Amino acid sequence: MMSDENDMVNGLRAGDPIAVAWLVDTFGRRLLRTAVLLCGCEPDAQDAVQETLITALKAIPRFRGGSTLSTWLHGILINVTRHIIRARKPTASLEAIAEPVAADDPAGDCARQDDAHAVRAAVAALPLEHREIIVLRYFHDLKIDEIAAQLGLRSGTVKSRLHYATQSLRALLPHELRVAP
Repeated sequence: MMSDENDMVNGLRAGDPIAVAWLVDTFGRRLLRTAVLLCGCEPDAQDAVQETLITALKAIPRFRGGSTLSTWLHGILINVTRHIIRARKPTASLEAIAEPVAADDPAGDCARQDDAHAVRAAVAALPLEHREIIVLRYFHDLKIDEIAAQLGLRSGTVKSRLHYATQSLRALLPHELRVAP
């Protein structure tokens, strides 16, 4: 963990409002993107991020620095989203998970937005246990061992789920977006 992050963690432990603002500014958008991918809709994702940040602030005295603050926060987020998803049936629509793209280059943005829309729809269609693996591996670039630690699984289980999730994504994505095996 970098010394700046150590200083901010100490500030969070002391209840420093500047450290709290840093936490939200530094991790809020990333947490929201992950939550949207996991929950499938913006309102639930916003609730998940809010609950994650509140939980983290309450639990910060127990943060030991064995992982990065980002990894720790995402672990909390995954648990929070699991609770939210269990409390309701997943009913995400494609419109709810689509993220708007800026309109600087309308033709290019439309194509990128369509591609992003197709990827989000395919990820949202996966079962939660596969969606978590895909989001952590490809959207957060975590290694197999890191994902296993984050989810409390064995590395072999993560590899197996990643394999089946990747196969499912290939089947769900349009031909031009499919990744070679």
